[in-house]
Amino acid sequence: MSILYICIVDQNKKSIIGSYNPIEIENSSLKNQIENKIRELMNKIKVENAPEKDVSNFQTLSDKKIDIYYNLLNKGILYIVFVEILSIYLENFKEETIFDLIEQLETQGIKLNVDKYGKLTNVGKQNLKFSVEKYQNTFFAKKELINNPSLIEEAPQDNKIAVINEQIRGVSNDMKNNVKNMITNIQDINEIENKSVAIKDTSFKFRRDSLALEKKMKKNAMRNKILLVVAVVVLLSLIIYYMVK
Repeated sequence: MSILYICIVDQNKKSIIGSYNPIEIENSSLKNQIENKIRELMNKIKVENAPEKDVSNFQTLSDKKIDIYYNLLNKGILYIVFVEILSIYLENFKEETIFDLIEQLETQGIKLNVDKYGKLTNVGKQNLKFSVEKYQNTFFAKKELINNPSLIEEAPQDNKIAVINEQIRGVSNDMKNNVKNMITNIQDINEIENKSVAIKDTSFKFRRDSLALEKKMKKNAMRNKILLVVAVVVLLSLIIYYMVK
């Protein structure tokens, strides 16, 4: 996996501040598809929804498998990162890794190194390039140590600490996901219980209405019988009256 392209957008002005591609993109079709995806996200994402972040996994652009990350921050600054999934690696970039990179770029204030047209200056471009390459190299170094624990003893102190932090964060993320799944399951149970209660209420209402309707029909039937008896009595009375007369 490798960062293929990253760009910083001023979503308030719908304008790209700057971009960097660690890997030279020679395929013109891929370039066009990346540009189209960026425009699509710029049109889709609303500033008023900030902060907002998401990832679209396993997008196919010119026969390449791409993960597309975006993070819209409070001041309308939008970061978009295209990550290529290479077959030589079995595990994809973790979402936290890319979002950590975005947070680091934001903290460094790279977006502030702009000219009067709102575009990154040469200093800003160099800072963006340096930060992305450093972060990506550090990522691969940590992955190598995590996959080969025997190398940890020989690694520099900074890398050891980074690996330990990565492992701690991995456990922490697993715990968060487990808690999230538990909450989701509880919500599902609550939803089922609410539906069950609603069905019981509907059933009770139906029975109540049925009994009321049955009672009303019996009442109407009784009234009709009384009217019929009265009508027969009146008719008989008239017949007897005319016969006697």
